[in-house]
This record gives sequence, structure tokens and C-alpha cells, in this order.
Amino acid sequence: MTEKEKIIFKQIEEKSKSNPMVKIELAAKETAIYTMGFCKDDKGRVGGDSWLYLLSTMAGVSCAKISRDVAAEMLLESNEDKIRMPFVPIETPIGKFYFGDAVNKYLFADKFSVINVFYNVFSKKNSDVKLPDVASIVNNNAKVVGDENYRVWNNLHNPYAEKDVNNKAYEKIIEHLEPFKLERKQIPAMFGLVLAEASAKAANVFPKELNCFEMMVETIVFNAHMDY
Repeated sequence: MTEKEKIIFKQIEEKSKSNPMVKIELAAKETAIYTMGFCKDDKGRVGGDSWLYLLSTMAGVSCAKISRDVAAEMLLESNEDKIRMPFVPIETPIGKFYFGDAVNKYLFADKFSVINVFYNVFSKKNSDVKLPDVASIVNNNAKVVGDENYRVWNNLHNPYAEKDVNNKAYEKIIEHLEPFKLERKQIPAMFGLVLAEASAKAANVFPKELNCFEMMVETIVFNAHMDY
């Protein structure tokens, strides 16, 4: 990092003390630009389909990773309360999944969860677009976890086969964002912002018979419950 960059990021950190959204918004803009680089063809063109799929997957992974960390902390802090568990692990033939309050908080149940930020920011500029019912997708997701034949993104992607690749991509993105000094709990909100902006730009590349927003939320939800 150059001296000029160090000064810029120090200024961002100072401004964020009174308004945390400053660095979240700037990190979101950087993430949008950075992830486009993952989705270019040999002519340098960004594939809108692959970009939205990547971002949806990364948003889900962020919920999975952060909710598990927070759940572990919650258990340590409330050792005396054995009744209310922050998450429940579900073993399946194809792998482990996690359900519960810790996942829901970063997925949809909090003001700064991935889907709430995504929906709120997107709807302010695109009020004519009807976004999918999250509860319905969450309920459907619970029925298919552990099914080795299940695919996301219009039946094109195998989340089990892509798990290691997705994990590496996520770690690479988080490493790239290190200068922003995001708090761990701010990362889902950051991805929510990126999804809102990216979907507004790229949704029109999808065939009319496909609802890309349902595809996005389905992908977020499925990955958020996986054992990352």
C-alpha cells in the first residue's frame, strides 16, 4: 500500500467512527469492481449472469461463516443457558447444514442482514420490481438441503461441488478488502449493498421467463446454511 493509500484509508476509518456506513458503502463499490474481474471473458466483457451468481454465492457464504463465528461466541457467553441454541447443525448424507437464529440474523432477520439491505436499497430506486418472498424461499430451502441432486441458479450450479472454489473466492475477496477494516458483522450488509447495485445493472441480461431475483435469493439462502 502506498503512503497516499494509507492516508485515504485512515481518513475513511476516521469518518466511519461517526457513520459506519461510510466504509461499508466504499467497500461495496470496491467489491463490485473487484468481482467483475472474476467474471470477464477473453474479450474483457463482464458476464452479467456469472457476476450475479458469484455475488449471490458470496453473500450466502458470508452469512454462513459469520453466523457460525457469532454462534460460537454466543455459546461461550451464555454457558448457563442450554435451552436456546443459536444454531442447530443438521447432518445429511451430502454434508452438514446449520439452521437457527445465528444464521437468520445475518441472512434476513436483522436490519443490516444481507437480504434486508439488498431489498431496501434496491426498492428505493426500483419500486416497480416485485422482489420474491423470502419466507417462501427459506421454507423451500429447508426441504432440499442434503439432496445430492439439487442445483441452484436455474438448475445450473451444484453447490456441493463448488464449495471449495466458493470458499477460496470468498477468502480472496475478504483479503482484498482488508484495508477497509470492516468489522466481521458488517460484511453481510456490504454484500447486500453490492447485490442491490449489481442486480439493477445486470438483471436485464436474463431471459424474461427467468426471475433472476428468485435465483439470487435461492442461492444466497442455500449457501448461508451450508457448512463453510
